[in-house]
Amino acid sequence: GLIPVDGKAIGHLNYCSLINLRGVSYTNKRRPPLHETETSVENVLPFLLERMGPFFLVPILVGDLKDLDGHYSAARIEAVADAIRGIMDEKTLLVVSTDFTHYGNDLSFRPFSENVSENIEQLDRQAIDLVIKRDFDGFIKYLEKTHNPICGQAALLILMKLLPEQARGQMLGYAQSMTKTKDPNRSVSYAAINFYDPTQPPRPAI
Repeated sequence: GLIPVDGKAIGHLNYCSLINLRGVSYTNKRRPPLHETETSVENVLPFLLERMGPFFLVPILVGDLKDLDGHYSAARIEAVADAIRGIMDEKTLLVVSTDFTHYGNDLSFRPFSENVSENIEQLDRQAIDLVIKRDFDGFIKYLEKTHNPICGQAALLILMKLLPEQARGQMLGYAQSMTKTKDPNRSVSYAAINFYDPTQPPRPAI
């Protein structure tokens, strides 16, 4: 289906110097394609439309937000989070789309060669636990220690800044692609995590 973007909200984000607005163009060869080739937004849209009905969308792609030394800048992440916070209200659904562990030679990450599935799950569970606890500093230390190439790590850091103090998280599901492909040399992990406010009554089902 067709999903309209929220032009007013997107215009507000443009006031943040760390956010660039980009129109979608499949014919402009003078700039690197971003939204044109990125799939994480499009992957979730059919599910949201089926579950929620009509809504307005603010699609955001997140870069690494690191400083010149290659470390995550808490100030940059907070600035982006502040900009996003400015367009959110009690009806906003914030969705962060990312994979977790990317394992394999072609994915440039193979820290172990035995008990692969178990070791991948241990890596994933550590990361997921830090996200659920909203442990911003702990998650950065985990990334620096493990070098786990989680593709949406900066988006997860922004999420931690945006979640209210009373938010509680729970993992709804977890899977590794190798369980489907039966290929022990290559795997990508996925998890579904939900955050909710236990002080608020649940919204009625649609």
